[in-house]
Amino acid sequence: MTDDIIDEALYGTSIFTDETTFFHGWVPPKLPHREKEIQTIAQNYRPLFTNAASMGGVSANIAVIGSAGVGKSASVRYTVKTLVEKAKNQGINIYADYRNCWINRTRSAVLRGLLRDKFGISIRGFGSEEAVDVLIRRLSSEDAYMILILDEVSVLPQADVESFLHLTEEFGAKHRFSVIMISRPTEWKTVLISPEISQRISDVIYFRPYTRKMIFEILEYRASLAFKPTAYSEEILEMIADISASTQNIRHGIEILHRAGRIADRTDVSEIDPEMVRMARVSVYPEMRPEVLHDLIQHELYILLAVTRILLAKSFTATTVSDAYEDYKLVCEEYDEKIADKSKFNEYIESLETLGIISLLDSKRSTTGDKKRITIHDVPAAILKERTETRLSEYDEQ
Repeated sequence: MTDDIIDEALYGTSIFTDETTFFHGWVPPKLPHREKEIQTIAQNYRPLFTNAASMGGVSANIAVIGSAGVGKSASVRYTVKTLVEKAKNQGINIYADYRNCWINRTRSAVLRGLLRDKFGISIRGFGSEEAVDVLIRRLSSEDAYMILILDEVSVLPQADVESFLHLTEEFGAKHRFSVIMISRPTEWKTVLISPEISQRISDVIYFRPYTRKMIFEILEYRASLAFKPTAYSEEILEMIADISASTQNIRHGIEILHRAGRIADRTDVSEIDPEMVRMARVSVYPEMRPEVLHDLIQHELYILLAVTRILLAKSFTATTVSDAYEDYKLVCEEYDEKIADKSKFNEYIESLETLGIISLLDSKRSTTGDKKRITIHDVPAAILKERTETRLSEYDEQ
């Protein structure tokens, strides 16, 4: 019996065609909307693919700057992976190594990991200088080049960052060592800018946040790689895009998409629905604090109850302000309360949006207020409905 359960978990039906595309460190076959940045990174290594490389090698120290979830790491890893493959086809030997500095927090840790993973060399007990000497001799003996990617580079002590940028000088006349440093803008400005660093950087590449349209297209592409075509709808991707656009972080959207897919598999259904997205959203972000509802007046609670009922009953990702008002009137009748006029209702809606409990989205079909859509991102509609009803019952007892 237990074996059957495990077999079903391992080999049963799934909405995924390739879940590994969501795994950490996986690099997509293409990166939509980062073509220009990828081209700029690659241009820094053009000398490696020309006759100039045989004259003195190349050292291209690059800084890649951008906020979280804008595709910095994926773009760098994609570009460098492609460079290594193209170099191999031309008989040029390039090694590439990626290190997240949250995991490798010192120069010594980075060098130990690099030598272990790329060359199978253990230098436990060696100091940094011995590790550098081993690296120099290995690259020189193989006539090879190294591109070292340091993600979250601001975690390293500044002296360690400077030492990596000085490494090129250790190789003498033949430049074999390059560094790509990935950082967020604030850390770059406050931690890493110094004459010793800036003078040794050949290019600084800035990544701007994705637009909402870009986020949707990226999610659409990633969904096509990971799921069966029937596992998701455009409406679901629009909902996740709205969530991700609110933080300007594509990583959030991709993680929500992945977790919603897992929820669908666990519940043995063939398609992701809006409630699964809300549940996935809760696991990615902290859930809305229950005490927030205690600050609401009754009519705001009536509106929340109306909205959650619509979303749950019709499995919608969002409902219009106009439809919400109609259901709000039904809730007021149910609780034997006077119905607020449309103007006051809109004030309550704005208050709920300000508190972050609901989100208002502009309809593609209309710009009128009545056609604006109301959605819930921070908590599953079922949980919010239950908490709203509980809070209303407390009002009745007062």
